[in-house]
Amino acid sequence: MKNRNERIRAVTTTRAATTARSDAATRSVTATQSWSSPYWAGCMLLVVCGLLQGCDGDETRKLRERVHHVEVGVVRDAGLTLDEQASPGMVVYALLVTIHDDVKAGKDVSAREDAFKRTMNLSAPDQIHKQDVRGKRDRETTVAQRDRSVEDIVWRWAPTLGYYVDDFPKTWEDARTRLIRRPSGTSADQGPEACVVKIALADPSGDAKAMAVAQFRLVKEKGFWRVVQVGFDKKHRSLKTR
Repeated sequence: MKNRNERIRAVTTTRAATTARSDAATRSVTATQSWSSPYWAGCMLLVVCGLLQGCDGDETRKLRERVHHVEVGVVRDAGLTLDEQASPGMVVYALLVTIHDDVKAGKDVSAREDAFKRTMNLSAPDQIHKQDVRGKRDRETTVAQRDRSVEDIVWRWAPTLGYYVDDFPKTWEDARTRLIRRPSGTSADQGPEACVVKIALADPSGDAKAMAVAQFRLVKEKGFWRVVQVGFDKKHRSLKTR
């Protein structure tokens, strides 16, 4: 009984100390590996998952083992038609809408699944897969393996930006005044048809110094601008001075 109470207190302490950030969650999961009881390790994992935004939906998604096959083509989303004439900014705005819908769906797995499919449709699957296998010994993959590698990468986009979702532009008119397009300047193998689109996002705390600049790398794939990478500008927290 004493050991059981100690373990309960350990779980409670860890839960109180854990934040929504994934690195803290990872440390908590690592800590459970020293426990000899699989039951308590499982309990700890459930606690951590409950603290991560959208974890329930993600785990359900994995259990279903549904792999989305993406063929680049015309996409109609966010009130826009994303064809060969659509700008990179239009694609990024539509992507932000799908991520917003994914995050706001919460535990509604069906709604999250639908939003995730829409996010996948705005990705550049061939280029994503090409980057994923670069440097790997075995570059020969099946279509199913290619689809899985692309899905695993796109899967991270919503959790990456979800913290700032309330400051996503609500309309294309709003987005076009906030999105800034820049030359890619990094991946030489992507050729000239590549660019970076950035947007400054306010921290939910309201602290102006805590703003972040999200950046999206896009390439022309089969004649369409599509997203290949989502992340943050590590050097800047504002676009006002740039």
